Amino acid sequence: MPLTIIMDNLANLSKHIDAIVNLCHPTPGEIGTGVDAAIHAKAGPRLRQRLAELPRLHLGEFHYTDGYDLTNALGEKVAGIFHVRGPLWQNGALGEEAQLRKCYLDLLEAAHGRGVKSIAFPMISAGNRGFPEDVAYRAATDAFREFFDQPKHQEMQAYLVIFGGKVVDYCKRQTQVEEAVDAATVESILKSVYTVPVETTYEWMLASFMRWITQSGKFDQYLAQHPQENAIQTLTGLVDLVLWDDPKLSEAKICKRGNLHSRHFSNNVRNNPNKDDPSATLPKQTLLAYAVALGLNVGQTKELLFRGQHLFDARFPVDKVVMECMNEGKTDIVAVNSMLEKEGLPMLGRQ
Repeated sequence: MPLTIIMDNLANLSKHIDAIVNLCHPTPGEIGTGVDAAIHAKAGPRLRQRLAELPRLHLGEFHYTDGYDLTNALGEKVAGIFHVRGPLWQNGALGEEAQLRKCYLDLLEAAHGRGVKSIAFPMISAGNRGFPEDVAYRAATDAFREFFDQPKHQEMQAYLVIFGGKVVDYCKRQTQVEEAVDAATVESILKSVYTVPVETTYEWMLASFMRWITQSGKFDQYLAQHPQENAIQTLTGLVDLVLWDDPKLSEAKICKRGNLHSRHFSNNVRNNPNKDDPSATLPKQTLLAYAVALGLNVGQTKELLFRGQHLFDARFPVDKVVMECMNEGKTDIVAVNSMLEKEGLPMLGRQ
């Protein structure tokens, strides 16, 4: 099978490649962290400008762009980039492995259709999309095997690029891995690209505050760019922004922040069968719980509820308390519910 699993830097690959697959930010034109940021840095500003012109991707979908100024470690131009939103792991109950395998196959077929002779993939969805290493590996290798079983695909070369962490350890236990970079190089790149050194508690607090300000701006931008979405579609988009910016978070943790059952978002929002219905919505108390969980401000909460066919107005007692909490920076659900309880009002989330 013309597949090589290699430990290397996808943004500066040591192999000749016509195209790479990049795990992109959910909002077109926004730049993520890690490899996405490194690819944008090498490809230049025209890449971001082009992506900003393209529609938002749903899970498993991708865009194709020119590689612009992107080169490999040999100084050779990388002709194209496939920008993909990998599927999200939801405890394996919703056919996620099949979704991921299809994602690989769709990308391989698209590359073949464009005449690509060599392409490099990351291990899609094994990072902040939450897939366990064994499932991500199995979905990838099954897809490559199915694709390369067809004789017409035999002339194409694919690389599955792994870089650091548990994915590398798992792959090495399963098969032979070519090592184009050593562990020290990996550690150095991870420190420079993926982390920001924080020297003091004050700096950590300032960094946290600046992340909140940036995220709030991204919420405003998202709402402005997607004015026709209903409440469920909007909530999905806002949660995806948060998950992208903080890989340590999960849907279950966001639900916990809103005093909701751990699978509420998965069952009632992301996989809601009516999510494309313009009138699809959730109960007002539930939308308020998510607004608190995400740290939305009053204006953003008004917009979310308006899209859910609800009013967010200080004339309503619960709304008044929630607004006061938001204006005072009390974004903890426990604090909000304590205030509601003191006023003899129903609390947010599950009772």
